[in-house]
Amino acid sequence: MKESKVDRREKFEKEAKWLFTKPMYHRGKFNNIDVFENTMEAYRASIKDKAPFEFDVQLTNDKQVVCLHDTKLKRMFKI
Repeated sequence: MKESKVDRREKFEKEAKWLFTKPMYHRGKFNNIDVFENTMEAYRASIKDKAPFEFDVQLTNDKQVVCLHDTKLKRMFKI
């Protein structure tokens, strides 16, 4: 029997309740002054807070994997 949208949503809400009980950091916990987004320091700060964090993974033109939110470097590096 196929699950309904309501059943799937209820199942998700039950299984992912932890997502809604504490802050979740986007790109780690950072302030872009002392700790920069998508760095090991930002991820460690999130872990120290015992909070989940999300990060973006991209593939560069030369096939290297990087954690960077933007598709261009302009915002982060002012170029």
